[in-house]
Amino acid sequence: LLWLKSGATVTGIDISSEAILKATENVQGTEYESRAHYTEMNAEDMDFEDSSFDAVVGNGIIHHLDLNACYSELARVLKPEGGAVFMEPMGHNFLINLYRRLTPQMRTEDEHPLLEADIDLAKKYFHEVESVPCNFTALAAVPFRSTPLFNPLVNLLHGLDKLLFTIPVLRRQAWFTVLTMRHPRKVV
Repeated sequence: LLWLKSGATVTGIDISSEAILKATENVQGTEYESRAHYTEMNAEDMDFEDSSFDAVVGNGIIHHLDLNACYSELARVLKPEGGAVFMEPMGHNFLINLYRRLTPQMRTEDEHPLLEADIDLAKKYFHEVESVPCNFTALAAVPFRSTPLFNPLVNLLHGLDKLLFTIPVLRRQAWFTVLTMRHPRKVV
């Protein structure tokens, strides 16, 4: 709703018909209904015309996809000055990877948290690629999520993370990255 509230026209896709139904129901009968369009579609093979969008935004999506197909489609559907922003899990941190191995029931088979090589691959499809690490020590706040300490602790730890991420080797240890890709290349 954030984008709709700011005045944007939103086109949402998901491979799940249930997700599309839920998104559609969320805007039905609201002032945003006419500017929100949701459709079931594979992000690796989208039905949109070339250069259709100013921006593409997603959260926890591309680590489920074939990256060459995904990046290629993103570059194709974005306008020349367009950009994409995704929040995605990273795959370098030993402890987080151990947790992932110990909790396979919480994941799907197609998940592959991003590695630096996956981010570098985006440079084949975009002139500008930026990866901003998120959440390193902030994970320590999780046990406190149902307490009044949670928000102040998260804020403190996010500040610490920001400081720690000035050290290049620690950037790889982030749990997530905000991946920004701008100015698509026309790859043939």
